[in-house]
Amino acid sequence: MQVIDEMFDKFKTEESKHKVEEAFKALTGYLNTLDPVKLLTQLSLTYLTNPEGEFRKEGHEVHKWSRWIEFVAGYLLVNAYPQSPEKEIDGRNLEQLEKLLEDYFNAIVQHEMFGSANTENTTRQEQDLLFFARTHSLHVRGDTYPHKFLELAIDLYSQHDEFFKAKYGFTIQEAVKLHSSIIQEYERRVHELIPNLKAEARRLTEKHIEEDQSFQRYKDQIETSNFCQLFFGNSDKHLSFSLEEFVEFSKFPKKTCENFLKRLSQSFGYHNSEFPDTFKESLLAPWDYNTLYERPIVFKDDKYFLPNNALLPTVLFYTFHYDLIRDDDYKDTYNRMRGDWLEDRTRRVFANIFGGNSVFINPKYPNGEELTDVLVLYDRKVFIIQCKSKGLRYDSKIGSNFASLKLDIEKGIKDSFEQGVRARKYLLENQNPIICVSNGEFVLDMTQVTDIFILSVTLGQYQSFFTRVANISGFLNLFQENDYPWAVSLFDLEVVAEVLASPSFFIHFTQKRVNAEKVEAIIFADEVDFLHVYLEQGLNLDTSEFKDYNMIALTSFSFEVDEYMYRKYWLEEEFTKPKPKLPDHFKDYIIAIERLDTAYKTDCNCRLLDLDYPSKKAFVDKILTLKERQIEKGKITAVKYLRQEQNLGIAFVALNGDSSIDSLFKQVSTYSLLEKYKAKVKEWVSLGWDRNSDRLVDTIFFCSFDWQKDEGFDKVISQTQSRTAEI
Repeated sequence: MQVIDEMFDKFKTEESKHKVEEAFKALTGYLNTLDPVKLLTQLSLTYLTNPEGEFRKEGHEVHKWSRWIEFVAGYLLVNAYPQSPEKEIDGRNLEQLEKLLEDYFNAIVQHEMFGSANTENTTRQEQDLLFFARTHSLHVRGDTYPHKFLELAIDLYSQHDEFFKAKYGFTIQEAVKLHSSIIQEYERRVHELIPNLKAEARRLTEKHIEEDQSFQRYKDQIETSNFCQLFFGNSDKHLSFSLEEFVEFSKFPKKTCENFLKRLSQSFGYHNSEFPDTFKESLLAPWDYNTLYERPIVFKDDKYFLPNNALLPTVLFYTFHYDLIRDDDYKDTYNRMRGDWLEDRTRRVFANIFGGNSVFINPKYPNGEELTDVLVLYDRKVFIIQCKSKGLRYDSKIGSNFASLKLDIEKGIKDSFEQGVRARKYLLENQNPIICVSNGEFVLDMTQVTDIFILSVTLGQYQSFFTRVANISGFLNLFQENDYPWAVSLFDLEVVAEVLASPSFFIHFTQKRVNAEKVEAIIFADEVDFLHVYLEQGLNLDTSEFKDYNMIALTSFSFEVDEYMYRKYWLEEEFTKPKPKLPDHFKDYIIAIERLDTAYKTDCNCRLLDLDYPSKKAFVDKILTLKERQIEKGKITAVKYLRQEQNLGIAFVALNGDSSIDSLFKQVSTYSLLEKYKAKVKEWVSLGWDRNSDRLVDTIFFCSFDWQKDEGFDKVISQTQSRTAEI
């Protein structure tokens, strides 16, 4: 039976390989007959021009076409310009091209499904991991949002202005502004062209009908045809610009514009010397190095144009990096400064959430060795953060080399996690560990710490399958004992930190994100997908709802965050930030608790946020009901909510006594300890409020310890029952 299965697999592989070869031959044969400039500009104008103000979700066909246009441009650019191409390109040509691209990419996907099972010299698990990498790199583009690429490029490369000026003749700030000027010029042209060309199409149509009235009944069709010819038929004129035009619309000196175009443009027939044989093999072409990621602007006949303007922010962040690391005289300086920059940028992210006094960079053990890159201490929570600028190499990204992929993940995530584990061990094995910082040292009381989180912050993106480290642990055997970090790219960390800027929400998300590593099922999701699921339902993946699944796909869940980022930063609109789905008034209590100057407020908030939506609503409704009631002076009135499945009790405790905060806290804590004992639960959260206060919450109480029978508690309970009213 095994022999038959192997023969069948071999047959299917050969059949799928033949389909790929035939589809590639048909596609490239057709491309070779068309004028490249006419084709690329018309494709861009037809499929990548975004209607003003429109947000296109992840499933929109613009993303498919963006990938296809990238491939078509990559193929055409490595070849010499054809001698006598077809210049009259219209919708029929594009329809034919769409079919050929669809056939080729479908054949590639089919071959990957059969071919990956027949890779020699690799185990089945290794084949699967390479398959996931290849599938992701085949379809997915963009490690982050365009504005984030540009923001981080300026922040990273501004340190190297002197290098940029000497090597390129422009700075990174100038490069970003020049990029923006091209995008704005394209938008201006399209915005002005459409009404003008519609008017011209109408004029031509009316003239045509004047000459022959029989065409009156086809007026609309003729007018549409005329407009398409004027708009799409002249796409090369609409999207091309000369050096002189660039100088005019960018408002930069001619020399700066020349230098920018010299570094970032290419002519047909250009090859990167490290990748001399691209787009020749049908089975490899979709993953071949594409020169657009090095030089995204095309030059032909003294004119320039962008085949895919969405790529330029990505290029501005990555392409200069490769120049810098290849410069023998500067690469060591660059690598050191890049590592320092990543640590400081990470520090800034956490300082924005928790405040600068809670964040420490490069703290040390007492012996002078570095404890971690960034340390956060906030309300009994500890973040141990290791930063690594190592990303996936090209062979790893496209899934062509398992050893390369394993080594990159080991260097980028595993090594940093082991450093974090060592730091965590030091803290846990010492009741009062000493931590040395830039302005001295302090002692940490570990009896007060309730959570330690280990984060691996990377500068490179590790694809959606690798977002969750537990997915790959069994494949690579790099992590032991079901203990994983939250491995997150700086790009994604900044997005999460912006959306969840509150310490309580960020810590709660971190808890849920770390718990997602412990779910037995394989999870397909990128970090923004995880974020969106958190906003929708709290990222509760360890519930009974998911327990019977061995694979969970959360892809394409990021549309709310995507739209927010697009409208706020790209369109510069006022747009509401996505928020967790919470009942009315519930978030008000979370914020009120967070503003208190008291310990364990984050633990209280996290337990409240752990409640499901109906429980959150019921608890808030009870609080509002309580506050409408008369509260007898000197007597406690309480709302109590027990969650036996979570071993947790929650209460809202109200008094009417003009008490001091200390007195109120004492009464709330006494009530809480007694109620915890009666309920026989491990944890208890109470919110305390004085009727005469103008705040939503005046104090909080949190405790967590196993229940044990206590005769003293039994006696106190029997004496205090009559002093408490509950609703």
